[in-house]
Amino acid sequence: MVRLEHHRSSATLRDKDDTTAYLEAREHLDRAAMTPEDSIGHIATVANRLESTT
Repeated sequence: MVRLEHHRSSATLRDKDDTTAYLEAREHLDRAAMTPEDSIGHIATVANRLESTT
């Protein structure tokens, strides 16, 4: 079972195909995501770039 929450609604996935697809998508996002350190560096780079253009 997968529980999806949103600020205005929620949904529960119970069907095996739906939960499998959700878990596969989550695994894909986990592999594609930056590390916390890389995220901090990227945010700092973008912030510096924006500050220098204003």
